[in-house]
Amino acid sequence: MKDTIRNILLAILAVVIVVGGTYTAIQWEAIVGKWETEAEREVFKQTTTYSEAAASFLADSYKQYNDAETEADKNTIMEYVIMRYPNLDTDSIDNDTLRRFYNQCLNH
Repeated sequence: MKDTIRNILLAILAVVIVVGGTYTAIQWEAIVGKWETEAEREVFKQTTTYSEAAASFLADSYKQYNDAETEADKNTIMEYVIMRYPNLDTDSIDNDTLRRFYNQCLNH
């Protein structure tokens, strides 16, 4: 009887250790995975593709801004620009007009 209780307790302990270890490994992978994703995102932000996509978006937004009929529409466009590109490196914007527009959106 004593051996049976001991074996059951050891089995329960083993299950707890395995489940706890798996949970810890999953948490570790989630943290490291998040860091890796963030690092990859930062590297991508330095690419020509990202800068060109941002410039294209800004050009389209600038046109919409100029075509907007009300101040409310203009404000909405500026807010969307910042929501879409909250920390765009202004040095990556070659066009002076678009750079000024982006800064205007930031300071709005």
